[in-house]
Amino acid sequence: SMSRSSAAMAVATGLSLAPAFISPAAPSQRTQLRGVGVSNAAGSVGASGSAAAPSGVSSAAGALAAVAISAVAVSAKRQASTRAAAGAVACRAFDASAQPGVTPPLGFFDPAGICKDVSETEFKRLRSCELRHGRAAMMGAAGLLAQSVYKLPYYENVPSGLAAQWTEPGANSLWLIFGLIGCLEIGLCPWKEDPEDPGNYGDPLNLGKGSVSLEMRNKELNNGRFAMFAWLGIVSAELYTGTSGAGQLAVARDMKVAASARHSFCGASTATRARAERSGLRAFDLAS
Repeated sequence: SMSRSSAAMAVATGLSLAPAFISPAAPSQRTQLRGVGVSNAAGSVGASGSAAAPSGVSSAAGALAAVAISAVAVSAKRQASTRAAAGAVACRAFDASAQPGVTPPLGFFDPAGICKDVSETEFKRLRSCELRHGRAAMMGAAGLLAQSVYKLPYYENVPSGLAAQWTEPGANSLWLIFGLIGCLEIGLCPWKEDPEDPGNYGDPLNLGKGSVSLEMRNKELNNGRFAMFAWLGIVSAELYTGTSGAGQLAVARDMKVAASARHSFCGASTATRARAERSGLRAFDLAS
């Protein structure tokens, strides 16, 4: 931290300046008296010893100052590298708006804020769920429309629409489909999802020619989103009108004509409302 660096710098500076405050020993004055030569020699020896002491202190202080300055430099370098690493991590934060599926005119559409501050791992899980639901909805919506005009062999007597799931042999097929979905979910199948690439179970038919472009990914995501709304609309319309699949188009046409035949002054007549109700509840099945 900055406080530790400042303290170390102060200690180093003090140690380096310490010799400046130690006064060297004054040289011994030679006496002019006779018979004191021995004492003068002893005094000179003491003076030289006292002069050597400040020199040792100065060397030790210099060494300590060098060590302290080196420690301060290493600490500053570590702090700089830590700040640089933190900045690099912040710059590499996951951005959900830069992933496939962000297309005009809506762009990155997340009004509920589900992907706000989401991690890369969590985003991949959400993207995998979106792809699964989109693929199931595409097959479901296509099936609800196709069964109104064509039925598989041995399924000629199975009604179209939601009633097929509780009418034999359609009910048995429903359990078979649930079993296959369960095998895919728990991994009991030859195709397994790549954890780093959501929705990638391989390409056994080589439709992607070795690689899947961003355009193809965007098309699959958009078609899956559209199919989820389409499946929900077909099922809701069947529950409301009692008509399945393609027959809903004819019912919508009849209801539009009936609704347009209104009285000029008092609104819709009783006969007009009755015709609209009969056309709305009339069953329509092209395959039957």
